[in-house]
Amino acid sequence: MRRFPDFDAASVWLRAATNYEAQVPVSIVPREWKLARMRRALRQLGEPQRALRWVHVAGSKGKG
Repeated sequence: MRRFPDFDAASVWLRAATNYEAQVPVSIVPREWKLARMRRALRQLGEPQRALRWVHVAGSKGKG
């Protein structure tokens, strides 16, 4: 798991992530955007996400 020494380091890392909204649209296969496949994979791995503390950062850019 990636650890950051401070907020600024984490912020720099987040800003370097891919901005999917800025990319050219590609065809979307609805099956690929469902969570069932990911949940099944996590179950098979023994639910490793339950052993970690997480912060989910999300936003709507003011749309909702």
